[in-house]
Amino acid sequence: MSYDDCKTSWAVNWEKTKKPWGEEMVWMSCSGGHGKILRIKKDNRTSFKFNTLKSETLTLISGKVLATHGSENYFNKDVRQELTNTIMTPGVSLNIQSGSPYRLRAIEDSEIIEVGNNCRNEIVRIEDDYGRADDFKE
Repeated sequence: MSYDDCKTSWAVNWEKTKKPWGEEMVWMSCSGGHGKILRIKKDNRTSFKFNTLKSETLTLISGKVLATHGSENYFNKDVRQELTNTIMTPGVSLNIQSGSPYRLRAIEDSEIIEVGNNCRNEIVRIEDDYGRADDFKE
């Protein structure tokens, strides 16, 4: 095996971004994956949105969150499926596949770890408390 073919390891720094609901720290991994730490302030919520390509797992580390989530059939008028509300407490994970809408509301100041599989994703915001919603038509 030559040096050029050798698998390796490396360190990366996260990028911190202020959000209207709190802040996020993002880092990239190999193979198009990423990780985030989301800090959501009490009584704030994220956009009601879905990801076009990315599936993700959200794990609550601290606090308490109301997750409103559904399947891609939420948008299908013929077989419309209602949304589910899940109270997340520390240690609870939520798996969200691409195309599935969701929103997080912090009941307490909360910290969430997100692991996603596609950095080339586009977010479609259906509703947003901070004026960032897309022109989305069902």
